[in-house]
Amino acid sequence: MNELQFKQPEKFEVELTSKCVLACPRCARTMDSEELSNTWKFGQLNPIVIERLAQIPSMRMFNFTGSYGDPIYHTQLFDIIKIAKKYRKKVDITTAGSHRSKEWWEELVSLMQSTDFLTFSVDGLRHNNHIYRINSDWDSIETGMRVAGKSRIVTVWKWILFKYNENDVLEGFKLSQELGIKNFQIVETDRWPEGQQATRTMADIIAEIDAYRTTLK
Repeated sequence: MNELQFKQPEKFEVELTSKCVLACPRCARTMDSEELSNTWKFGQLNPIVIERLAQIPSMRMFNFTGSYGDPIYHTQLFDIIKIAKKYRKKVDITTAGSHRSKEWWEELVSLMQSTDFLTFSVDGLRHNNHIYRINSDWDSIETGMRVAGKSRIVTVWKWILFKYNENDVLEGFKLSQELGIKNFQIVETDRWPEGQQATRTMADIIAEIDAYRTTLK
């Protein structure tokens, strides 16, 4: 009988912290807030865990994201990235991008390399991103995007499609170009708040962006 063989891990998705300043309506953190307050004390992962994971020979990348927290609120995030880089690991960070200063963003991107990713989960523009991303701060989001867009890292703007933002996607794409964001990603969801299911099709929106792109040639 042949022994079972398992592929060695190449990527770890890690939730660094349960801290977040937002109150997105369909986020597990918001929906399970009462249960969390009783069973999960807010905290953050010890960097020692990252150091141990980084020493796994097959491991190539850390994906720092969160179902309950946002990695940029881990107080030792810079130390964690330094650990990853000490072991020559790639880093992929996903964040809503609020409430960090220009200086903080500059230090973050200085620690990252051209093969690293920084994804901003921003679902709208100044006038409406806060509708779903409750408590978000547009000025600090745009500051972070502008700093990251000028850096060497791979940047992504991830836009979840809702009814309130479906007619702003093209303007969002144009802004992403202005800010230097390298990738603009539109995402459909089944977790929309009541009355916010998008009515436009993805194909229609992509066609609108493609038509705009042709005017740039």
